[in-house]
Amino acid sequence: MKHRRVVSRRNLLCALVVGALWPSGEALAAAGGCDWRNTATYTIAVTPNTPVWNGMPPSHVPREGYASGDGVTLLECYPGDATFKSEYRAPTEGGLVPLTVAGVRSGFGIRIYVRELKEDRVHDVPSTYQRTFTEQCVPDWLPSTTCNPVTSSDAEVGYQIVRMTGNVEFGNVDPKDIAIQYAVPRSVGSTFAFRHVKVTSLVLVRPACSIEATDLNQVVTLGPYNASNFATPDRATPWVKFSLMTKACEASKGITAKFTFGLMGESIGGEPTLYPLDGPQHVGLELSDRDQKAMEVGKPVAFDALGTGESYLFHARLKETGGTVRGGDFRRGVQVLVDFM
Repeated sequence: MKHRRVVSRRNLLCALVVGALWPSGEALAAAGGCDWRNTATYTIAVTPNTPVWNGMPPSHVPREGYASGDGVTLLECYPGDATFKSEYRAPTEGGLVPLTVAGVRSGFGIRIYVRELKEDRVHDVPSTYQRTFTEQCVPDWLPSTTCNPVTSSDAEVGYQIVRMTGNVEFGNVDPKDIAIQYAVPRSVGSTFAFRHVKVTSLVLVRPACSIEATDLNQVVTLGPYNASNFATPDRATPWVKFSLMTKACEASKGITAKFTFGLMGESIGGEPTLYPLDGPQHVGLELSDRDQKAMEVGKPVAFDALGTGESYLFHARLKETGGTVRGGDFRRGVQVLVDFM
């Protein structure tokens, strides 16, 4: 009998102890808070090259996007309300973290926000907000438990590159820690960020420039002429103007436009500026720049780039090559290569 009573008391005591470790749902909900497990880094930007130019107005957004996580557990949260806070890790101006290129202000800044996917809510940085967790958790002392996990894929970290004032600086943006997000701990103790936002690969580049396609395929009409038209000091006909218009070049300052007319070795022997013609004899085609300076066949000539809608002026004429000019019709194509550097 004594043995049975001892066993009964021990069983009762164990039951009481176990019961004491399970408070009511209301008590659990009041505790709330999260424990840190891992930190995820969200990198800006996956597609790094961002075309920009000085003419962009302040507040213009040349690039925006978001970074996602891979599902790693970052926090374990207890039933109740958990408080999340975010803040910038660098000085801000007008809600933007200024970006630099080789230590010089780039003329652009970055804005960050967090989109909670499970709640479809967007929170700007900096911000403080709460998430409510309802899943009941097993006692802390049981191993290998997961309680209301917060993963790196529960939220997207969005960003906007925004035009600020000042001159645009082109090049690789300096790496920078931009923002963090952390949860208020369940009890007094250290606070660890569970989301980091960094700029590691972002390049501000000049936009591509181009020439109007119809101008590159235009027909320049020369003539008709007769032999007497070559009775000039240059032994050539008058210059005829033609132009190539810039289709797009938003940031022409500091850019060089390099034109190459024709191919090396295509000129008339001994006449580096003349293109041979089929039909007329002892006469060649000659092209010049806006100042009527003849350009060698296949040799690049460089000019300062012009802005959108502006035109490069050139000239064309016929020139005697020696001997008596003989008449004839001709149609001569000239390849044009334009490089913006």
